Amino acid sequence: MSTNLELVPPPLVPPTGSNKNIPEQVSMSTNSELVPPPPVPPTRSNEIIPEQVSMSTNSDLGPPPPAQPLGSINDTPSLIPCDEEDDQRETNLKVNPLSRLETPKQTPSSQNQMPEKSKRVLTDEVQSVLVSRISSGTTTSVDDMVNFANGAFSTLNWIGDDYGSFYQDVKNMISYKYDLFIAERDGDVCSVSELEKQHLDAVLRAYNIEKEIERTQAKQEKDKEKKEKSKKLIEDVREMIQQLKEVIPSLEQQVAVIEQDEKCMKDDEQKHRAAYRIAQDEVEKVSTQINEARAVQMDAERRRNEALQGIESTTRRLQSYVEER
Repeated sequence: MSTNLELVPPPLVPPTGSNKNIPEQVSMSTNSELVPPPPVPPTRSNEIIPEQVSMSTNSDLGPPPPAQPLGSINDTPSLIPCDEEDDQRETNLKVNPLSRLETPKQTPSSQNQMPEKSKRVLTDEVQSVLVSRISSGTTTSVDDMVNFANGAFSTLNWIGDDYGSFYQDVKNMISYKYDLFIAERDGDVCSVSELEKQHLDAVLRAYNIEKEIERTQAKQEKDKEKKEKSKKLIEDVREMIQQLKEVIPSLEQQVAVIEQDEKCMKDDEQKHRAAYRIAQDEVEKVSTQINEARAVQMDAERRRNEALQGIESTTRRLQSYVEER
């Protein structure tokens, strides 16, 4: 089946024969188009009203009324529900579907001037289709029944039919179907095997919760111990802080004494630096004198050695004169 098929509801008009069966199949395409109401027969008084309204495209019943805009739901007949997801259906069934059943309008629609006989034929066919839908076994969803009924009631209102008693019977039928569904569902839920499974699940949940409580209590005990230790540490720190506060004045006094000593030492340092510079000058002066004295001494030593050498040399020469004689 192509996914591009369009969901087109069948027109709410009678088939070409009174013994024709209404088709039960519904297209599953999600691209639906709205179908205009059935053709309106001519209103001239000299026209012969046919016993049945033909579905042929060559019918002489006159042009159909204007189609509703795409997406409009006002006075649009539809007996085919949307293809909802299973989870959406389950959500809808949690609320009584009868709450969505549209109530008959106080004043039926008078938009068309269809002859009474044609109205009766169309009304019978619409009611027949709806009765077949909600009473047969092919439609089991109460939600779908409400959708079918709302579509049919919209069509009957468009025709201009007074369907109050029919509406009440349809409502009762859907209500009984819904009660049957709830009763069967509750019967399945309340089966012994299911209850035993639920009991086992409840026991396991209770056991797991009990274990979780034990783990929580154990953690609470550990947290309590940590809390007591932290509180004890806080008290100790506070005591230390108090002791330090008491020591601070003495320390501040010591700092003041040290600062005074530093000031005195800085004054002494300046004096010592001045004396040091004087001593350095004296050292340099004496060093210069020592170097000069050493130079004089070395020169005197040199001259002394030269003199001794001269004396020794001269003495040897003089002695040589004496020895020759």
